[in-house]
Amino acid sequence: MIDVSFIIPAYNASGTIVRMLESIRSVMEGKVAYEVIVIDDCSKDSTREIVKDYIQSHSEVKLLCQTENHRQGAARNKGLHVAKGEYVMFVDADDTVANGVVEVYQFAKDNNLDASMGVLAFVENGQVVRVNETPMKDKEILSGRDFAELYFITAVNHPPVIYVWRKQYLLDTNSPFVEDRRYEDGDWCDKNIYFCKSIGYVKQILYHYHYAENVNSTMHTTNTDTLGDWVNMAYRQWRFADEIKDDAPLFYDKLIYNCRYIVNGKFRLRLLSRFTPLRVREIFERVGERALKYLASKDGWPLFPSLCVRYPRLVIGIIAVVYPLATAGRWLTSIIRELR
Repeated sequence: MIDVSFIIPAYNASGTIVRMLESIRSVMEGKVAYEVIVIDDCSKDSTREIVKDYIQSHSEVKLLCQTENHRQGAARNKGLHVAKGEYVMFVDADDTVANGVVEVYQFAKDNNLDASMGVLAFVENGQVVRVNETPMKDKEILSGRDFAELYFITAVNHPPVIYVWRKQYLLDTNSPFVEDRRYEDGDWCDKNIYFCKSIGYVKQILYHYHYAENVNSTMHTTNTDTLGDWVNMAYRQWRFADEIKDDAPLFYDKLIYNCRYIVNGKFRLRLLSRFTPLRVREIFERVGERALKYLASKDGWPLFPSLCVRYPRLVIGIIAVVYPLATAGRWLTSIIRELR
């Protein structure tokens, strides 16, 4: 019987995948029965071959290969449905797990929890430089709704990687990751945390996020796809917030604050002026007409985000005027810096 299944989407992860696999092995071997499922999402480097070589001496690792790239959400969905573990943990190929995984899992198992949460640590050059702790008591257990109302912090609790999840709960909830988009995990965590009958907290580091090394991460990338997907995630999050508004007003307020923060941050004239009018149109197409209409139905937007969600064609026209001026300004700035 498998206790924990680790699900790892991998795309062009040849430089880091073995580090993640070795961290899992060092933490779990001899303590808990586990398996590792790597889903290669059509990598263009040697990720697939490296994992195949690793499997030769590590039978607990399995490799699944996608025939088309549908991004991380699709890989995680596939991994969940083939996992044999009673509990699952979603991890990324460019990070590492920490010693707290075993204790977080054991706490979930002993108390029959739908989810058990640990602490996320930010790592730079092999050293922990910051930790994200949740203001719950160690070993406290709450319903998902009560946790969301009392303790949920969007910047801290969104990543699915800081939880050990009961697999059957996720299957029963039937709220899969969004596919073919980046930032698929924000609204996913909102829903799956909220509907937990029981969620616990163990004040132990269970995950290392190697943020400084992952320069290719979508978190470090700004282009038309990432901007459009950010705003679409805010739209999905707002829709869910509206569904639970009456039952969880405090959680609702937290989610709406996060949605506004995202939209206001991505729909800025200074940011969009980096793109040609054609590329800005691609951003709006990526967000989606339904999402823009939904966001436009909400009040309280600052001027430019309001124009973006209500009058995207007008904004494209504004960019047509501003873009050459902004490009010239950036060019002059670079010349001045070189002359100093």
